Amino acid sequence: MATDITMFSLHIYKAVHVEDLPVAISCEIDDTSYVLCVENNSVIYKKMKLPESISSETSEFIFYQKNCCLEAQIFESSIKMGFYLASSEDGRNLILKPYDIHAFDETTLISIVERVFVYTGESTPYYFKNYDNFLVAHPEKCYLTFESEKPPEEENVVFYENTYFEYGPGRGLPVIISCTMNEKNYLLCARSTCVFLKEKKLPKKINPKTSKFIFYKKNFSPGASGFCFDSSMNECYCFAWDESDPKKHLILKYNSGEDTDETMRIIQTTPDK
Repeated sequence: MATDITMFSLHIYKAVHVEDLPVAISCEIDDTSYVLCVENNSVIYKKMKLPESISSETSEFIFYQKNCCLEAQIFESSIKMGFYLASSEDGRNLILKPYDIHAFDETTLISIVERVFVYTGESTPYYFKNYDNFLVAHPEKCYLTFESEKPPEEENVVFYENTYFEYGPGRGLPVIISCTMNEKNYLLCARSTCVFLKEKKLPKKINPKTSKFIFYKKNFSPGASGFCFDSSMNECYCFAWDESDPKKHLILKYNSGEDTDETMRIIQTTPDK
């Protein structure tokens, strides 16, 4: 007899006192929310709704997610330190098990099959510049340009770097770049070698298959100031501008990684500087 597979969700909380990532694991069965909790030495389901934020990182439903290898993670109980989620010997049940750092135990490895980007809640305003030129949004035309002077409309040049968490190995810090104009929210979106503005609310979760909004932020080059933004959809294609383009449109340009291309260097400064 076939058994239905339950889809679980990982809820990420902002770490305050610990370096590891505090998460909660939940699922829905018949429109009812359940959360994995630790009770005594057992792992149980509790019917409950998760809070938007937590005041303490130690709770029956909080686990610390740790990257163990490229394809799997381990989850440590926040109230029983040193004990991890694991499969039972027959592989049929989820249990809590002490972890020996000196001995490899594959029963504690948990693979995440569907990888998603999840919004961390961190959003920082920046000016984006190439040398002395400001990146300016033109939502009426859906494109962006680098211009020599900051226009008087402040909202044209203030962009928000919204940080996401990616399950599994990534190519840098995943971010979505957004701006707000005339009370409308726009996201920077990649398509082929173009970057354009799309009116859309900031998603809390995004599937890699639709990650045209996700860019990987990386240091431009070792020891140099500035950053480059690599498209998650078009790998090795980064924010840039064409020196032959008089309007200096923001585009995506192939980064071979062999030579330093100054047209890909993005300088970020905060609006109060």
